[in-house]
Amino acid sequence: MIDECDQVKCIPHLQLLTTLVTHSNNLIRQRALTDLEMLAKWDANNGVQIMMMPQFHNWLLELLMPYQDMASKYASLQGSALAVYDIACKLHTVLLKIACVNSEEEAYKKVNFVARWPSIV
Repeated sequence: MIDECDQVKCIPHLQLLTTLVTHSNNLIRQRALTDLEMLAKWDANNGVQIMMMPQFHNWLLELLMPYQDMASKYASLQGSALAVYDIACKLHTVLLKIACVNSEEEAYKKVNFVARWPSIV
């Protein structure tokens, strides 16, 4: 999935990672999301690769929604649930920053979709 220069080389492996994270516990989610965040921060091309992956933003936002619901119902998240929510929000922010800097038309379309996503749901 990653070469010796910490660059994402295989998109199907990222898709497999998202599937595994979806069906995992909070500790594994926390570690996987931290890894994705670090990859995006270290190299903007990694962020572009992640962002261009079909359905990634939908997946990330759907992953965040239950944590947001828990936070609103119980007034606070604790432990690993809080860590997953925090890291996923940071990853989302990093990817949006990369998209804003990226001049490619596809990146703009992704940012536009993500900005409109709450009104679609």
